[in-house]
Amino acid sequence: MALETPVAEGSVTDAVALALLSRSRTRLLQRVASGEPGLAQIWFRASVLDRYRGLPGCQLVRTNTVGRVRGADWRLDFGISGEATGQKSEVLVHICARDLGERIPEAERVHWISHAIALPASVNFLAMQATRGACIDDGDLRSW
Repeated sequence: MALETPVAEGSVTDAVALALLSRSRTRLLQRVASGEPGLAQIWFRASVLDRYRGLPGCQLVRTNTVGRVRGADWRLDFGISGEATGQKSEVLVHICARDLGERIPEAERVHWISHAIALPASVNFLAMQATRGACIDDGDLRSW
């Protein structure tokens, strides 16, 4: 996936833009690790926004790297990644995890979840997290 640059295109070299992006990610992860887990990012296919285009009572606006969807009684800010290189098939939007539960209305959450991008994960580990105390027996315990 292409990296988003947090600056206007062409205003700095690629190396500087990547350094700024790396520093921003590090700061965000430090805040997550320091007790603000709601800042962790969740990514979605940009098609999640299609239902709000032209929908009465909704407004969808953006800049090059951030956007906002506003419904009748809710609003959500999101980041846009992957578009800086023109690879439209890789355009994703991302939000803070807390916003999924706090800003997106309950009636809209299933729609957003259906567009979520998931990285490869251990099914057993996810089951352990969902049901604390779960016992997983999928092989002998061994040193790594």
